[in-house]
Amino acid sequence: MKIEAPTLDDRKMWEALYRGYADFYRVPMNDGMLDTVWGWLHDADHEVNGLVARDEDGALLGFTHYRPFARPLRASAGMFLDDVFVTPEAR
Repeated sequence: MKIEAPTLDDRKMWEALYRGYADFYRVPMNDGMLDTVWGWLHDADHEVNGLVARDEDGALLGFTHYRPFARPLRASAGMFLDDVFVTPEAR
């Protein structure tokens, strides 16, 4: 298994996973929402970041979306984990 940032070529596989994630939480998903989140993941200036888990053949097994946040009292940064999803077969 390999963990790395999603590439532009991963769109279809990521989209299938993200739709599965939304279905699990019963959140309606549409193409515009998918386009927005996918765009955030590939915008270096946006706060949302992502990682994908890839099998030995390159297929996506799961993903996570996360974003840093400032912790002024500690003069440090933290990380907020927004989304985590793994295909049922890979759990």
